[in-house]
Amino acid sequence: MKLIADSGSTKTDWVLVDDGKVVKEFNTIGLNPYMNTKEMIMDSIRNELMPTFCTSNIKNTHLIEFYGAGCSIDSKSKIIKDALHSFFPFSEITVNHDLLGAAKAACGNKKGIAVILGTGSNSCFFDGNQIIDNVISLGYILGDEGSGCYMGKRILQDYLNKDMPESLREILFDEKGITTEIVFENVYKKPRPNKYMASFSTWISKHYKQQPYLQKLVENSFDDFFNQHIIKYKNHKTLPINVVGSVGFAFQDELRKVALKHKCKIGNVIKSPLEGLIKI
Repeated sequence: MKLIADSGSTKTDWVLVDDGKVVKEFNTIGLNPYMNTKEMIMDSIRNELMPTFCTSNIKNTHLIEFYGAGCSIDSKSKIIKDALHSFFPFSEITVNHDLLGAAKAACGNKKGIAVILGTGSNSCFFDGNQIIDNVISLGYILGDEGSGCYMGKRILQDYLNKDMPESLREILFDEKGITTEIVFENVYKKPRPNKYMASFSTWISKHYKQQPYLQKLVENSFDDFFNQHIIKYKNHKTLPINVVGSVGFAFQDELRKVALKHKCKIGNVIKSPLEGLIKI
């Protein structure tokens, strides 16, 4: 059996596969080694993942493929690999960047520009086998254009600065009950502020079709992503742009509109890379 994991900054999706068929699916917190210590990662595996396994499944899991945010350099990948090896001592374990998993899932074995648009954002040029070029992602503080966190940050800024329509501001207060104190607590004091800000993308998806302000916010976020990332690939107008992630999936009409503006073409759009990785 093979265990495949796709880990972002907020959650990890796991699937146990036997001969191409799904045996089990489960979720844990995101296991980003930049945001979690080895002890935190070990605790998550022990308390969230392992209770879903029986002894026979552990012994019969011969291969683990982990694709994770923050796993682009060996020292960080090793943290994940060592943690997994503690619980799966008989498994062959490979740990790679989540961008490679997204590229494989979205592009298959064909050339393309692969894009992650979820809690965070990233992109690369994939030659059908490996990543050839990657415009650097600066993370949720300095970058993540087009992501759920980026949109959520804009919403919170405009809400607190009273720069959004008052009627929409009232809806946001009624449904989310946010105050300056609550926002500051979640953004500046509590862990995972990116997860908190990204959570507002769900609220945006609920209302944006009836709200021109939200439509513009989504389009501007994607426009920023194209300007900071996509147009820097020299072949961006000739290769399909294949997208993975909940935000890209939820707002794909707006994404296609922005792509057209930049004379680009959106190819595959899938919600989760596991959809494609299971088939490989």
